[in-house]
Amino acid sequence: MREFDAICPPPVREFDAADIKRLREGLKFSQPIFALYLHTTASTIRKWEQGETHPTGPALKLLNIIADKGLQAII
Repeated sequence: MREFDAICPPPVREFDAADIKRLREGLKFSQPIFALYLHTTASTIRKWEQGETHPTGPALKLLNIIADKGLQAII
């Protein structure tokens, strides 16, 4: 079991509305520019930041990578 645990990727942490806005503003990006990097729409970013919806799947993974390793890790 330890060998299996060692090769598994770490769990993806959740981001709330404030976390997403803080990350975007830390990069000094507008919502449309941030959306381009995440391959989504500005409307989706707005909904995340207002708490209407939450990122899941690949978008959540990208947010984790950007938060942990910086934007350069995805470009």
